[in-house]
Amino acid sequence: MLSGLSGNDAVIVSRTATTDRTQLNAFCLFVGSIMPDLTPFPANRSPQVLIENRTSVGGRDLQFSVYDTYQPAQAVALHARNLVCCGMVTGRKTIYTEEADAPFDFLPGESLVVPSGRSIQIDFPDAETGDPTTCITLEIEKDKVQRIVDRLNETTPRSAASGDWTVEDRFVHFPNTPAIENVLQTLVTLFSENHAYRDALIDLNAAELVVRILQTEARSLLMAE
Repeated sequence: MLSGLSGNDAVIVSRTATTDRTQLNAFCLFVGSIMPDLTPFPANRSPQVLIENRTSVGGRDLQFSVYDTYQPAQAVALHARNLVCCGMVTGRKTIYTEEADAPFDFLPGESLVVPSGRSIQIDFPDAETGDPTTCITLEIEKDKVQRIVDRLNETTPRSAASGDWTVEDRFVHFPNTPAIENVLQTLVTLFSENHAYRDALIDLNAAELVVRILQTEARSLLMAE
């Protein structure tokens, strides 16, 4: 089974939040209708740890996880062993990468693609026991991602001037489109089900998620131009 994002112990440092709580609450109300609904996912997510408590389901080349954080924390280091597509559900994270000149807020209604073998650091400025910061992730094994890209090159090739689609080793942060939100919600439901067609449907929707990401304005950052 895939290991998901691995985390180190939090190191407390002093950093300034970039979005105040009042603005965040107003924003969450605005995007509430497009955030993934976790109702179908196992409701018993009693925390074993208070920072990035993970509840996961999946298999050999795909793993879906829900991460809940119940107290403020800073400089939590996470490493992606495979390509990881992250979607914020509630709360706010502040993300630090080696590529960005400054940290950025990761909010509900947005996604973050973390390339395989890369690391990020995360602050949780607003997490509380009764109001946890929650995100979902879909980890896709590297060979599976490459098969999806190879299939895309066969069925929908780029122009000769642009060359083939190839996986780009960059972080991508972007607002979700309705199509991406629909796929994320479908994956939440599928991973909570147990029937004969579950794995086949998960594979199809994971492939659709990769393709949908390419259709966003951020696709030039996920794939080489």
